[in-house]
Amino acid sequence: MYNPKNIHWKFAIFGLIKFFIIASLPLGFNTLSSSSSVAQEVYTESGVNNFNASVTENVYDMDSIIGFVNNSNSFPAEPQVGGFVITVNKISGERLFVGKICAETSESPTVPQAKIGLNDVTIQELGICKNLTPPNSNPSNITITGDMVSITGGPFRKDLELQVSELYGKNLTAKAFGVLPVTLNDYWSTQPEDDLLLRLSGLTLPTLEGTDLKMNTHSLKADRITIQNFMLSVEPGHKSF
Repeated sequence: MYNPKNIHWKFAIFGLIKFFIIASLPLGFNTLSSSSSVAQEVYTESGVNNFNASVTENVYDMDSIIGFVNNSNSFPAEPQVGGFVITVNKISGERLFVGKICAETSESPTVPQAKIGLNDVTIQELGICKNLTPPNSNPSNITITGDMVSITGGPFRKDLELQVSELYGKNLTAKAFGVLPVTLNDYWSTQPEDDLLLRLSGLTLPTLEGTDLKMNTHSLKADRITIQNFMLSVEPGHKSF
């Protein structure tokens, strides 16, 4: 029988503990920091650079599209599905792949999600936060931050893989050689597994550049990850984004 409370704690606590163990960093009582860390696989909860610069980009203003989140100021707009929030100031990577899956989350046995893969990833100002509401205890949050992040790997799988049920991006630009680039401005969708896949369907393994990203995430896997100024904190209260 599905028990969301057990799933919630399994992914929130043991998943994050796995991250810390793999990162091979000394654990402190409340806050952990390091100049850098390397992990071989991270799991929590549940490319061509040259292109034709003369072509005109396909630019979409997502505020005008029905089905997107237009009236909410809080991310995620659907917190009931569970997950942890990843925030990124800037991201770039190669050979972007977007697919659709239905998978377990901390609060539900099956939720539609976008499966996103990316190679040679560079991130500026990474944040990973899980809000917790323990039984018979006050709300709290576990947060990981890092200044510069590099994710690399081998040739036979994606360096970074995410399962995401909700995604916001101030600006997302996908580029592939010989094809019109696609730019999404103020993109916010609770169905990225359908919409993002549709928007990028004309591009084959494009490069990706993005700013001010927020992702409600249920799985994160990285082949080799380096995080500069890694910090872990456990704080009272829930964080909002």
